[in-house]
Amino acid sequence: MHTKRQKEEEAVTLRDVYRETPSARAQLVGKMYEDGCDVAEFREALELILGQSQDYLSAIEVAGGFPGLVLWCLYADFPTAHLPEDFTIYRGGRCSAEDLLNGLSWTTRFDCAAWFAMRKTGIQRAPTVISTTIFREDVIAVLDGRGEHEVIPQNIYDVQLATLREVEIGAMRWQNRE
Repeated sequence: MHTKRQKEEEAVTLRDVYRETPSARAQLVGKMYEDGCDVAEFREALELILGQSQDYLSAIEVAGGFPGLVLWCLYADFPTAHLPEDFTIYRGGRCSAEDLLNGLSWTTRFDCAAWFAMRKTGIQRAPTVISTTIFREDVIAVLDGRGEHEVIPQNIYDVQLATLREVEIGAMRWQNRE
């Protein structure tokens, strides 16, 4: 049986997460969740793996799938009060709209999604941007560490597809933003 001091010495800290390689960070964040660590510290660690290092797949695996990741995000208690009651989110890439729907991260900026759709020119697929309107309560994470106005929604509703011309113009605006 561990003493309280031994448990404190074994507890994972945010500093430990920053020291690790991106692939090992999800394991440490999982341990932080299991240990019931400080919410603000957990949120920062989760934002590091989801927003900055973009290690979504490891996070989903360690959390036990998307439902587990939802629990992590709810525990992290990402602030959402600054978001409108309902708003449009976008996701872009060089794949089908169906494949984009399987992604985790969305942006509140059309031009950012268009830039993601246009950035990999060697891929034979056409650039695609999809959009949907969601409610504030659907957002389980807000990640803006890279300035991409990123959100992770729990629920997706009716999806719209942007035209290629809209995507091209939006990508140019994002590329030339100040």
